[in-house]
Amino acid sequence: MENQIVIYRNISGETTRAQVDQWKARVARSGIQMEEKGKGKTLIFHLFLKDDEVIFYMYENGKSLHVLIEYMRVKKSDGRMVKMIDFLITDLQLRGEKYQTIRGELYRTLYLNGIVMDDGPFQERKLATDFDLRLSREILMGHIYRELDEYANAKRDGDTEREQESSERLRSFTEELQRLDEVLKNNRFNKET
Repeated sequence: MENQIVIYRNISGETTRAQVDQWKARVARSGIQMEEKGKGKTLIFHLFLKDDEVIFYMYENGKSLHVLIEYMRVKKSDGRMVKMIDFLITDLQLRGEKYQTIRGELYRTLYLNGIVMDDGPFQERKLATDFDLRLSREILMGHIYRELDEYANAKRDGDTEREQESSERLRSFTEELQRLDEVLKNNRFNKET
């Protein structure tokens, strides 16, 4: 679970200051550190947990706040950061998409007004769209970066067994990345007409 990446996409909606305060209290109870800064009509939220961090913005719009997160990458780690972003969506009644891999399968969760509308394995079509392929590539790159960190730590610690295992996983990930890049290169959605 520690080496997995979760992608959030097109998170948006209007919310109230009271809903934001409720969510902030939940974050404080989770043990995640949070900084909130204001700059004009923009609020900047910065969440920290170990080596993971997330930054996003809210914009004042009269009496309400507007949330717009086009793309966010979160390390799964112990799950707390992912839960807080999930709660951000549900507590603030936002809409958007969440993508993650579970047991090697891509899962998608769709939210509408904070309610889970669809959750389960993402059914790929015969010819995957450019976005689907690029999303799969991004998730795979996340795994590669995490595995590179693991390899460096094993090498630093002198743990040759862990280093070898990590090297084999890296080889597997890079082979998969090469196959995916080949599909992306030949995908009809990428070719000009």
